Amino acid sequence: MVSILVVDDDKDIRFLYNHALVKHYTIYEASTGAEALEIFKSKMPDAVIMDTSLPDANGIEVSKQILEFAGDTILIGSTGYSDKDKEFFELGAKLVIHKPFSIADLLERVKSAIY
Repeated sequence: MVSILVVDDDKDIRFLYNHALVKHYTIYEASTGAEALEIFKSKMPDAVIMDTSLPDANGIEVSKQILEFAGDTILIGSTGYSDKDKEFFELGAKLVIHKPFSIADLLERVKSAIY
């Protein structure tokens, strides 16, 4: 089963991602950049959904570190700010999810990015 690391400091957003995706994917969760890197290196998920703003780090910078470690990881950006799209796409993100989002749209877009 494809695995996804969801990185967001908002526990309600992580809950939404988990609730929407857990039937189709193995989900890991992190609330900080440091936790994300630790979980990524130990679990090696296939994809990462990364928020831009984390309490201890910039999500773009954490994404760079993840891609340096495993360049074939599918990166999906997550943001409430439309001006962050370019930064994610420059890193090679397959898509950027804008908050708020609908569960149906999330499922469809994540599936298209992964497969």
